[in-house]
Amino acid sequence: AVLRGWRVWATAAPPHHCALIAAGISGVFDYREPDWPARLAAQLGDRKLFALFDTVSPDSAASLHPLLGYNGHIVCIHGRLEAPPQPGYSTALSVHEIAVNTAHHFAGAADWADWQQAGRELLDHIGSGRIRLPRMHAFDFARLPDALRELKRGDKPGKFYALLPAQ
Repeated sequence: AVLRGWRVWATAAPPHHCALIAAGISGVFDYREPDWPARLAAQLGDRKLFALFDTVSPDSAASLHPLLGYNGHIVCIHGRLEAPPQPGYSTALSVHEIAVNTAHHFAGAADWADWQQAGRELLDHIGSGRIRLPRMHAFDFARLPDALRELKRGDKPGKFYALLPAQ
């Protein structure tokens, strides 16, 4: 989104803030601070968000709808909004859900071709260094409880992934 010229705002734990700013994010807020939506709204001013991706819950997504401008889009990654979060005929929000598994049944050939092209572009951006991957932390699946505790502490920036035992 940054490479395409969009203003991008994010929430993250403080250890991730510097990397996000270095990646071109317009601003980043600690999601654990209860006033972050108000602080974001103040920074947005009259130019509200075009789209909002919520990875927490439908209730969280609904609570954030005031950050969206007219004809804005709210995308729920974890759960789905069963009803629009605002009265009808107000800000004309579009509510979207992410249901990746249904793509195998409902997506057409053109959808798959678009996703393949987007994947190639993403890999090109990674290969050229325009997108930098986070630090990766591998752990043995048997250490899953310990790795989850490390992840929850939030003091080790990056992505965690489990190595499964050989079959």
